Amino acid sequence: MPFVAGDVDRFKQGLSKNQKRAWVKIANKVLTDCRAKGNREGQCDGVAIRTANSAAVKVTEQRMEQLVKAGLMFDKPRKEAEVIAMDVLVEQLLMDTPWQ
Repeated sequence: MPFVAGDVDRFKQGLSKNQKRAWVKIANKVLTDCRAKGNREGQCDGVAIRTANSAAVKVTEQRMEQLVKAGLMFDKPRKEAEVIAMDVLVEQLLMDTPWQ
């Protein structure tokens, strides 16, 4: 079952709002990829949680704001720029976090 924002505090406390959003995106991406490779559901849950725990703390407000500003330079509305920034940041974190 996919992870939702309400799951985050159960696995990792003290995260900011943006870090929680990143945690959910990271956990669900890893979960989906792990299952697609034929791994067991329970095994994938653990891998997804551990990966999200280690990667989400690397999300900083400063980095998010840099990415949002980059999106705004392309005439995107702020809300859309925030979504794009989070997606870019999550992809960067997943490239830097070996989970396989």
